[in-house]
Order: sequence, then structure tokens, then C-alpha cells
Amino acid sequence: MPVSDLPVSCAEQLTDVFDVQECFEDISIISEPDVDMCVLFLGNRETRYLGTLGKLCDNLGKKLFVLLQSPLQAPLPASSDSLELSLLDESFFPAWLERLKLRYLISAKASSKAIIIPRPLTMPSPSASISDELKSVIRFIDDNFHQEVREEEVASLCHYSPNYFSKYFHREMGISFRNYLTSKRLSQAQRLLKEQPKSKIAYIAYQCGYHDVSYFSRIFKKKVGISPATYRHQV
Repeated sequence: MPVSDLPVSCAEQLTDVFDVQECFEDISIISEPDVDMCVLFLGNRETRYLGTLGKLCDNLGKKLFVLLQSPLQAPLPASSDSLELSLLDESFFPAWLERLKLRYLISAKASSKAIIIPRPLTMPSPSASISDELKSVIRFIDDNFHQEVREEEVASLCHYSPNYFSKYFHREMGISFRNYLTSKRLSQAQRLLKEQPKSKIAYIAYQCGYHDVSYFSRIFKKKVGISPATYRHQV
């Protein structure tokens, strides 16, 4: 549901704490590096895409909070490092929100952006879960994003044409292959900038699949909003 459909007190508290942006049908925004979490409000019959969305957040290192309007009879994925299920209860909403504040605002030392996914969540020709074939593609990207990864090469692993594979990946994952790969690389870059404070930016870029440090700095600033050097100083 949209934020406007939440109880007034819940909507006000949520927008007071987080920079809320409703993505509606464009879930590709989840891949943006400055998005820390996603919040999905589910009604009684809206669990169809939850498995796919949870897997997407898991692969991108994002947190997905699912607020249920009422206990559901349909089977739901188990809570995991990237997925957390809670019952939407107006009386307990302040405590739930406070826990998010402590976890994502104080620990991150910066304000977080929360993406709200209103119902109905719609993807073109979606599947309820990610296929084994696509899982193999994701594993390949995870193992090789530090070097050159060409979409044509990955498509050949599935015995697909590049054009068909591009459509297939976007349909199943909700974002394009290029955006997914960029997000993986920049997420890794952010982690390394924190963990390797003495490493040169060029070395960080190289570890993330960017052999041109100037290009890396431009794409990092475009997606994250600040340069790699500034990001390192702020974390």
C-alpha cells in the first residue's frame, strides 16, 4: 500500500525518520547505492513476488522489511539476513521504527533512504521464485565482478542470445543486467573504502572491476552522490 494508506500516525513517523521514496512499479531503484532498505506493505493476497524481491535484496546487500496487514495463510519465506517479516500494528509501530533508527541511522552515522514499495507490486511477466539457471548467473557475477564481465558472455552461459538474455534478466530480477552489475561493484567499493582506509582509490577501483580510476570516480559520484575519497572520509 502507499504511505498515504497507512494509519496517519505511522505515516508521519515514517516520513519524519527516513527519506522516503515510493518506487511504485520501478523496483530498479532498489539497486541505487544510497538505498539502504526497502519496506513492503503486504495485503492478504499480495505475496506473489515476495520471494523474488527478497532474493534481489539479498544479492544486492539491501534489507527488506515486510509489514503484513494481518496474519497470512499463504506460505511466506523465512526471515533471513536480508528479509524480516513483521505484523503492522499501530500500537507497536513506534517501537519497530525506533529499532530501525538505531540500526540504520546511528550505526551508519548518516541518514538512510527508505524505499517504499506500494501495492500492488507489479513486474512484467514475473516468476514467483528465481530459477536455478538465474541463480547460476548471479553466482557467476558474484565470482567475477572484479574483472570484465560482458553481458554477451553471461548470455552464452545460458545458451541465450544477448537480446533475449537482457529481457530475461530484467523480467526476472526487476532491474537490468548492467544496473545489477554496477550496483554489485559499487556496493563492494563502499565496503572496501571502509575496510581498507590506506588503500589507494585506484586499487579499490581495480578490485571492483574498474581499471580506469577516472571512470570509477565518475560512476561512483553519479550513483552515490559523493566522490570515493569524500565517502571514505565520511564513514
